[in-house]
Amino acid sequence: MKLGQILMHRKIIVRDQLREALKRQRRTERPIGEILLQMGIVSHGDMIEALRIQPTASVDTATLAAADPRIVGALPREMSEQHCCMAVMLTDEVLVLAIANPFDRAAIDAIETATGMPVLPLTADPAALSRILGQKYAALEAQLAAPPVGPEPPANPS
Repeated sequence: MKLGQILMHRKIIVRDQLREALKRQRRTERPIGEILLQMGIVSHGDMIEALRIQPTASVDTATLAAADPRIVGALPREMSEQHCCMAVMLTDEVLVLAIANPFDRAAIDAIETATGMPVLPLTADPAALSRILGQKYAALEAQLAAPPVGPEPPANPS
C-alpha cells in the first residue's frame, strides 16, 4: 500500500488533498511525504506512523536524486558510505534514512547515536544509493567551499 493510500485509509487526508499533492510531486519531483508536510495537511507524527506501517516502505531513485544535499550532510560521508545509506528527510522528530539494508540494527543504532535522533529506515536500491551519495556529498562539499555571496566590503578610503 502506498503512503497516500495509508493516510487516506487512516482518514488523515482526503482524495482531493492527495491529488493536489501528487500534482505538486510531478512538478517538483519531491517525496510525497515532504509535500504533504509542507502543505500542512499531515503532522510529523502522522507521517512517521504511516511510514512505519507501510509494509514495503522504500525510496525510489527520483526521491534520492531530489534529496537536499544539506539534509544528506546530516550524516558524515564515511558513515553513509560504510552503511550504504543517505538521509533524505529531517524533521524535529526523526531522521528518515534511505538504506540498502533497513534491517541492519547495528547500522541504525550507530546512526541514531551519531545524530542523536531516532531513525526511520526505508529501503533503497544499493547501486542507486552509492551513485547518488557521491553526487550529493560532492554538491555539499562544493557549497561549503564556495566563497560567501554578498555585498562587497566598502572601499577603504585613504
